[in-house]
Amino acid sequence: MRFNEKLEFLMKITNTSNSALAKSCSLDPSFVSRLRHGKRKPSRKENYLKAMAIYFSRNSQATYQKETIYKTLNLQEKQTEEELSELLYKWLQEQESENTIQDFLNQVTHFHFRRPTVEIELGEADLSQNVFYGTQGKRDAVTNFLLLTLSSDQSQTLLLYSDEDLEWLTGDPNFTQKWSTLLAQVIMKGNRIKIIHTVNRNLDQMLSAIREWLPIYMTGAIEPYHYPKVRDGVFRRTLFIAPNTVALTSNSVGNNPTNTVNFLYTDKQILKAMTEEFRSFLSLCRPLMQIFTPNTRDAWLTTLIEFENEAGTSILRSNNLSNITIPLSVAERILPDTKDRENLLAFQESRIRNFKNRLKNQQHIEFITLPEVDEIQSGNVLINFSDILNTDPIYYTKEQFREHLENVLYLTETYENYHIYIENQEATNYMLYIKEDIGIIAAKTSIPSIIFAINESNMTAAFWDYLQTISTGEKKSLSLIRSLIKELR
Repeated sequence: MRFNEKLEFLMKITNTSNSALAKSCSLDPSFVSRLRHGKRKPSRKENYLKAMAIYFSRNSQATYQKETIYKTLNLQEKQTEEELSELLYKWLQEQESENTIQDFLNQVTHFHFRRPTVEIELGEADLSQNVFYGTQGKRDAVTNFLLLTLSSDQSQTLLLYSDEDLEWLTGDPNFTQKWSTLLAQVIMKGNRIKIIHTVNRNLDQMLSAIREWLPIYMTGAIEPYHYPKVRDGVFRRTLFIAPNTVALTSNSVGNNPTNTVNFLYTDKQILKAMTEEFRSFLSLCRPLMQIFTPNTRDAWLTTLIEFENEAGTSILRSNNLSNITIPLSVAERILPDTKDRENLLAFQESRIRNFKNRLKNQQHIEFITLPEVDEIQSGNVLINFSDILNTDPIYYTKEQFREHLENVLYLTETYENYHIYIENQEATNYMLYIKEDIGIIAAKTSIPSIIFAINESNMTAAFWDYLQTISTGEKKSLSLIRSLIKELR
């Protein structure tokens, strides 16, 4: 169940209104309504989740209420009010990151550039005012900001930061489409973006923001950063700057954007001062992620080696056999005769050698989905990320796939720290590669490949927890591998 489904269930079983829950948890009734209808999702660290759990535990005294809640939470023993409150609190927290992460992976997996489904009237900037009020005011101000940036003859790097409530961006689908169209045009004119994301938003908000920016990320024109320390989130700020053209700024308190005043400036001295303010903040930030495409091969290979050379347990989940377990003899046969073929073979040889050295002391766990036999035999199994090598996509022959499987079997028999599990599910077309406390590599494996490298600690921990929920039997997996090898001989 998603959070809003759980909240709806508890509110119905306790006959609770939005206003009653809001009053008990010191929230606005409209915010409770958005939570209840899935328009907003909470942070697992927010105090109101615990307050909600206490409220629902206290107001579940009737026998039918307790029985229904116990059955839903799969509780076998009678709980005190305090114990039930703690269990409800954990229940409201759990699965939220799993659903959010899966949604993010699904969007990355199925991403492709789309033309707007309807013609969007972009209009012209309204220069008659520079003060805008509330959520709609912010939308109007942002529209003017982007239109004025588009009107500039100079390419520039936009500087963007906001930790204010995202309702202005996500609450109106028509505006979201208009905003993304305008931003795409800004990028197409040669402008770039530096954006500071807020990591003390909850994971859902973080990944939702990344999903909104996904088309822009794919252009390679954006540099995302984050401020690594936790802020209290009481006094919030938006600062959007096109240094040569226009700046937008606003402030708000907590989750209440309704009374926000948004200011639009074009005065050069003000733009200079705000640019310096942003750069001072940026100096305290760290890169949030790197995005790699077939156009950034060398940077991707460098990052991959840095990631893999970090000590620690690693978990890899993919729709196919992993590149790290491709034996050198197979790599020699699959790589086309290009000018950098020898360098790529040397890279793979070094990677294999370092991998085996790490297996002596560090665990490496893989979850993979095996293709159907007829796919293998017909040569339709893609070698993941082969397009990153600046070649056409490369597909396994039946013999190459069998040799790769045999190498996987060899690794399991030789290194006690190497474990592989076969998942009985439909192929997902993504790879998730995580090292605990180090970082994440999340990638779309279908053509064209798109790879995200993330080292923000909260996101790393959430993705790690997500993969930890997967379990299956290794002995059965090895039996499946042996059977497939035999079938391919």
